[in-house]
Amino acid sequence: MSEGLPVEEPPASSNSDRLSDVWSASNRRSGFPIRLGRHQITPLADRLQAGLGDDFGSSNAVAVRSPSPILSEGEAMRRILFFASSRGILEVDAVYGPISNVIWDDGWLTNARIHFSDERSHWRFKVLAVKHRNIGRMEEILEQAIRHGIPFELYVKRADVRKFNDLPISSLERNTLSAIYLPGYVDEPLEWNSNGAGATYTAYLAKLNMLLGRPQAPAFIRMGGVLRYVYELFCSEAIPRYAAGPSLQVTHFDRGDTKLFDADNSEFYTMDCVSPSEIGILIGRIPGKYPETDLSLWPPPEIFEHSTWVMRGYLSAKAFQLLESVKKEIFGSPPNMRWRTRGHWNKFFRKVTYNAARAEDKDFKGVVPRQKDFDELRALFELTFPADWRDQEVTDIVLPEVFASIV
Repeated sequence: MSEGLPVEEPPASSNSDRLSDVWSASNRRSGFPIRLGRHQITPLADRLQAGLGDDFGSSNAVAVRSPSPILSEGEAMRRILFFASSRGILEVDAVYGPISNVIWDDGWLTNARIHFSDERSHWRFKVLAVKHRNIGRMEEILEQAIRHGIPFELYVKRADVRKFNDLPISSLERNTLSAIYLPGYVDEPLEWNSNGAGATYTAYLAKLNMLLGRPQAPAFIRMGGVLRYVYELFCSEAIPRYAAGPSLQVTHFDRGDTKLFDADNSEFYTMDCVSPSEIGILIGRIPGKYPETDLSLWPPPEIFEHSTWVMRGYLSAKAFQLLESVKKEIFGSPPNMRWRTRGHWNKFFRKVTYNAARAEDKDFKGVVPRQKDFDELRALFELTFPADWRDQEVTDIVLPEVFASIV
């Protein structure tokens, strides 16, 4: 604590002690500028203009417990967006191209419940809600999440799935699809063709075309990251297909992923899902004798997430650039279809990031968020926009969120 700044204990107020403690702890960790009687730390906007924002979120910043912290809605929004960007949680201004011709099925969203298998996705969704606060439509938030490659799940009640697609299907279609929905069904993996990479790529496209025609294929969209990127690359109607709602996999064959949200509630929820073998087809995986000898045309999600500096639960701009460099190889003139092992993918990523860093004369790695960064962001949300979206019915999520003024 800097000398000369008075320290006062907060008087009793309508806020709970827990809320005050969280606010104080957040200030001690992050150094958010707050009001202190007639002494006032420079507002965030002024600090940024004056080049004084380097200590924002730093443990070196002055932390003062205010007797009456005042945080306006606009200031809260600016802090959240700045914090998310500066800590590498979400590049709020990144643009990967517009999503057009998307019409969301109203019945689906009305009956859907949102779930986040990755806890980081919940806070990224909340950041997007702040960024696009003037829109106030859940469809827009979902579209933005897809653009950023943020994984999420939309479940619907198992008992209600037939209302989304009650049209009968032909006997041919039923017989064709029923085989892939049998318990234990696994797709035959891609094999290396002795005639070389070109022939192997032709076989890959044949398997990929078969996969893209399956009803559940749009589930790749909500899985985010490299899977969303590759699926959308080869399927121009990928996002509209996902927005149309549950597929035949759950509406007619009852073979989607099933979840029980409430222990005291017997209602089961379901959604479209893809199998590990289908993921293997999408990325062009050729199994080896051992996992480290597996080959793939596109980086496996687990490698892309954990072996690079640029993918941490969503598709950052730098992660997008890496995938674009792989795409440039495959679709180049002449094309260069290369299947890589895990070790070769690591080497490829190091080479690309090194060259980019030299060309741009800056650190290509960017900022990798840590768990404590998400903890601080959660504390800030609890003080400003405290609604919890996890496992909530989509219709229960009110947009724009109500600002919880701290007075």
